[in-house]
Amino acid sequence: MASIPAAPVQQHKTQTQMTLPLQSRKRTRADTSYSNMPPPMSSPRSPCFYPAAPEYDLRTALESIPKNLLVDNLLRLNVSNPSIATWARSYHHFLAQKEQKKIIRFEHYADSLWKEMNLRHDKGGGSKQFELAGEVMGKVVDSVRTIGDEVQTISSWETKRSAMETLRKITMVILDSSGVIADEIRKDFRYDSSVNDAFLKVMGTMDTEERARMCQVDDGTGPFSERLVDTVRICNAEDWNICAGLDDVVDLLLESVDDDPDFEDEDDDES
Repeated sequence: MASIPAAPVQQHKTQTQMTLPLQSRKRTRADTSYSNMPPPMSSPRSPCFYPAAPEYDLRTALESIPKNLLVDNLLRLNVSNPSIATWARSYHHFLAQKEQKKIIRFEHYADSLWKEMNLRHDKGGGSKQFELAGEVMGKVVDSVRTIGDEVQTISSWETKRSAMETLRKITMVILDSSGVIADEIRKDFRYDSSVNDAFLKVMGTMDTEERARMCQVDDGTGPFSERLVDTVRICNAEDWNICAGLDDVVDLLLESVDDDPDFEDEDDDES
């Protein structure tokens, strides 16, 4: 079993301290944009001077640094310590291999939301359902956001496929459900873009080949590209007009087909 790569050994240790005047120290603490923070040492021959600081626990200090700032500083430090790049790439490869073996299924979100919108509250009166509509809407939004957030570039193809299929199914649940709760949720989705945002997030993790492959996925009712086009057509109908922006998702998906000769060949054979 692959082991997690160890962190690089620090090659250069230089510690130089100086005490700043009180006024300067106050300005440094107040600067939340980090513009006053000196860059890390790029060479052992050109040390940077840092203000004197208590001996904080190193892990605590590192965890307090904003991620972007930490990454920028590691990139600078890599100039004098290339083992940082070696370790980072090895660890990324380790994670990629681990993710490629993992398959996340999202279908249960669509099933759960269908029950939430059509069965769970069907015995309540119209006024009660109206009161619960906001709560159910929150569950729909949380579900699609979770799907969009869980898929990564290094995720397996099966995980990405499940995410795309489930997002389309959730869109159909929103369209096909009946009752007061469903009506209110459709009204909200005339302005809410969470479904569109989740689709774009997932597609952003897919390369051209994966997008073209997604177009051809057939669940027995037709290729995914055709099913998605039909779903978006219903969303754009005058009676609905919900989930605006899904046209962009369709365009991005179909653009990948133009760059995939295998898809075109199969299309020609069928015709």
